[in-house]
Amino acid sequence: MHFGKRNIAIPNLLMAFVMTAFIAVPLAGTLWRGTRQTESDVEKRQLAGLPAWPTSLQMWTKFHKAFDAYARDQFGFRDDLLKGYTWLMASVFRQSTSDRAFVGRDGWLYFTGNESLADMRGTSSYTEAELRNDVEQINARGQLLAVRGIRYGFVVFPDKHTVYPQFLSRGVYAGFEHRRLNALDAAMAQTGRDYYFDATEALRRDAARSPFRLYYKSDTHWNPWGAYLGYEAWVAASGKQLNLRPFAYRFDQFRTARQSLRGDLSKISGYYPHDPNIYPPAGAGCQSAEPWTVSNEMLHRLNTIARHMRTANCGGNGTALVLHDSFLDSVERYVTANFERSWLIWNYPADKDFGWLVDQLHPDTVVVERVERLMLHLRPLDLDALVQELGVVGEFATIDNHGWLRIGSGNNRKALSHESAVGGLDRVIRAGGQVYIEGWVRLGHSPPAAVIAVSDGKVVGEAPVTLYRPNASAVQREPALRWSGFRLHMPADAVKQDVRTLRFYWVNFGTYGEFVQNNQDQQKLNTASELEGEMLHGRVTENAAGELVITGNGTMNLHDAGPAMGSLDKISRKGDFVHLMGWAGLGEAPASKVIAVVDGRVIGEAPVILRRTDVANAYRNPKMMWSGFEMRFPARSLGQDGKALRLYFVSADRFGTYSMDEDDRERLGAVLE
Repeated sequence: MHFGKRNIAIPNLLMAFVMTAFIAVPLAGTLWRGTRQTESDVEKRQLAGLPAWPTSLQMWTKFHKAFDAYARDQFGFRDDLLKGYTWLMASVFRQSTSDRAFVGRDGWLYFTGNESLADMRGTSSYTEAELRNDVEQINARGQLLAVRGIRYGFVVFPDKHTVYPQFLSRGVYAGFEHRRLNALDAAMAQTGRDYYFDATEALRRDAARSPFRLYYKSDTHWNPWGAYLGYEAWVAASGKQLNLRPFAYRFDQFRTARQSLRGDLSKISGYYPHDPNIYPPAGAGCQSAEPWTVSNEMLHRLNTIARHMRTANCGGNGTALVLHDSFLDSVERYVTANFERSWLIWNYPADKDFGWLVDQLHPDTVVVERVERLMLHLRPLDLDALVQELGVVGEFATIDNHGWLRIGSGNNRKALSHESAVGGLDRVIRAGGQVYIEGWVRLGHSPPAAVIAVSDGKVVGEAPVTLYRPNASAVQREPALRWSGFRLHMPADAVKQDVRTLRFYWVNFGTYGEFVQNNQDQQKLNTASELEGEMLHGRVTENAAGELVITGNGTMNLHDAGPAMGSLDKISRKGDFVHLMGWAGLGEAPASKVIAVVDGRVIGEAPVILRRTDVANAYRNPKMMWSGFEMRFPARSLGQDGKALRLYFVSADRFGTYSMDEDDRERLGAVLE
């Protein structure tokens, strides 16, 4: 039998060679230890390592997944192949290989994280509750600092897409008028406070006429030239109250570099546009910042790391606490030059920790810097914790022969102002050992910083004047009074002893005056000392009309308003008492009080007066901001399992029944065991 010669096509041989190389080369690279990495330069993440040989059944069950992760992460020349892919996508197709960044026009790169893309498209906006929270928090911190004689500033620097929207891809930008932060800017302007400054308008103007760009093409940050212009705009607006001075540098004093920056957005996207760097003038500002060794308690409390804590000694005047993000890096030299000592903390602490930090350091000035995208979510305002940590409750408050009000034992003095305050106490409620007072106050055309209550030479209550009061604004026809409300609480004994010895003062940074109550307000204070538990121990029945009838201190007939809305967030026991914490609403507003009933008798009563920003945000209803309550009653009054407990939410002449679910009953039963 004869077989002819078999012709093998050259292309087939080449294909076989390529496929063999495609398999063999990465395999060889895997076996060659020199190509193994612990971190990917492209993906910016830790790579899986070779798992240990299993020595138990449990380890064997996990070994295959661990080895698979190792094989995927450590095959030969993996990062080189990824770099080739990113180069191909970026250089040829001008596409980012990450959804955290995209390539705009003329090689500009933009960040999409922190909902920046939603802000560009105009789909990120404040709820009314979120807006109130941020306004009240920014101002409350400044107002309580003013009582202590500490200066305060809050500055926002804009994102790149806000200053340079013209380089965004077509169809991405909805327009500056749809920017989320515009709503906060407008609300802060309404308050009349000078703590807050948004540098956006100034930088947009500078960008239009500057000989050099203000932000890097390849990075999320501004460059030193843009940072300097941002600082100068801030000084022009807030320099006087913060003791910040201008530096008056010209652009030709900045030093440009030939090499191109390889910014964070380039590393994320794989696209590297030409991006000349620039440096500040030689010796500009102060460059003495160094690591600050702090206690583990402080690191733990602020939930931060040691390298985010620094200090600078620059020979200026006074001391400053600077809370910041990465945008301060290029501005730091100018800010710290103004102070003898600065504490620089990359952090935005909660209210309780903010107050504690100030109390630890006693700075003369506090500065908060935030980039626009990090303004998306400020922390929920915890007014009680802020007053507790930052306030002056418990300090001596005396008036000397010259009329100066001295608070505490230091040099915190306020000059007497003859400007009269106008306002009122809308609601005075007693709950347990505390009296809660809600009201509003005006000084001229705007509210003062705070109200303090003084009894027997001591501060017994304090509240920043920062809460939303549109009704006061409408009645007084003053837009700034929309934020003229306050909520103060103090020990009931301060009212019990003699209400005539109780004095209220309005306080600003350097001045004060008496906030005199009219006869009606005095009557509310007098009545509050007698109102504790007006329903407590009363008998509860239901009549034929479905009304709830409560007899005790008189008779009350409450109409059924339908199902109540609320929750029991915490059920606990302390000694002989059961504690309930939650929130309570009737219809679209908070209830006024909650009563606990067992076998037709009221065993507990609590006013609905606590702040619940989470509820207001969840229901997108700012009326629910003050819908929280806290109640306690004897555990023995519930019996063995608490199944007889009924909760009613009350408001004026209406009531609603709170239906305790199975989880509520189980948690209640657990604390009674």
